[in-house]
Amino acid sequence: MNNLLYDQRLMMDETRRSYSEEYRRGMLKLREALATDVRTLRDQFGENRNKLWGDLDNETARRLYHTLLPRVLLKVTSNSEIREDELAHLAYQARLAAKQYARERCNVPGRMFAMAFDGFRHWKAYGNWSTKGMTWDEVWEKYEREVISNMKASREQQSLTASHLSDVNEEDLTRRIYLRILERSCKTNPTIDQMFLKSSEGEENSSDDVVLVAQQIDQEIHDLIENSLAKTNLGDVNTLNIQW
Repeated sequence: MNNLLYDQRLMMDETRRSYSEEYRRGMLKLREALATDVRTLRDQFGENRNKLWGDLDNETARRLYHTLLPRVLLKVTSNSEIREDELAHLAYQARLAAKQYARERCNVPGRMFAMAFDGFRHWKAYGNWSTKGMTWDEVWEKYEREVISNMKASREQQSLTASHLSDVNEEDLTRRIYLRILERSCKTNPTIDQMFLKSSEGEENSSDDVVLVAQQIDQEIHDLIENSLAKTNLGDVNTLNIQW
């Protein structure tokens, strides 16, 4: 009996080690596929062919930015084994890279408008001018306040007492903030979209080569995630009939 239990535990440990290695390989592929710096995007889609003016008009640059946002990471949240902090950091870095790349290829008027918009918004919120957007710490503080505010509002709507506000522990609060960062990293400003996107999403003219390439790579990354999640499914591990 003891030998049987020992063999079962060895089998369980080996299965989990195999899963962990598969998981690490999958996440490595994800990091390699998802562009988190502007140099990678230049290698994938090319550099600005008009250094003085920019080689994309405002609408094409905006559509390129939409395509490059890391929405694929939202699929990964369904796999509870993947840490939310890792996904949130990847999404934040990918968004910054997408913004910088689309902006450097946009024509000068659109580029200057975007930089002035970001700079003024940052100055209004934090007292200093920054055309690159919020830092990681600023993003964390913003969504920490937002998540806590939403939690309090939810408690009030449910007519719960003040003592219930402490029900959510620090770990759960942190997880909610990471998920909020991940979600917002895949969103765009609707006002700016209305200014620059003349066509509806279903009627966009995708004749521009750079947008077509971006859409193709975006689909390839989606396929990579789907395959990686399928391979790293722990269902078989969790349903092993082992008596401890």
